Amino acid sequence: MFSLTPRFPFSTRNEAEAEKIKLVKKAEAEAESKRLQGQGLANQRQEIARGIRESIETIKETGVSEEEVMTLLLVTQHYDAVQDVARNSSSNTVMMNYSPAGIGDVATQIREAMLSVSPSAGERRSG
Repeated sequence: MFSLTPRFPFSTRNEAEAEKIKLVKKAEAEAESKRLQGQGLANQRQEIARGIRESIETIKETGVSEEEVMTLLLVTQHYDAVQDVARNSSSNTVMMNYSPAGIGDVATQIREAMLSVSPSAGERRSG
């Protein structure tokens, strides 16, 4: 009769080592995937910033004041965000009531919110 007893522990170790290698390779692949996703997101943000900078320069060339340009960009980004939320049917979002007549208030609120968390001349503004 043929006995597998002496080989059984060796086989079990090999299977365990193979499983370990699979798990490590899977973790490495996930880490690389996340690194590349982060790099893609960083590149996307750089391109968005470049586009905004070019838009500001183009609009300023028409004689519009810098404050009006910033208001236009903030309002445009606000509406883009609202549109994105509307497209995502699985989101749980509370929409605040506002009117087109009060859009200047929305821009002011956005600007103030951004300034309240931005360092100014080495100090933080309190709001």
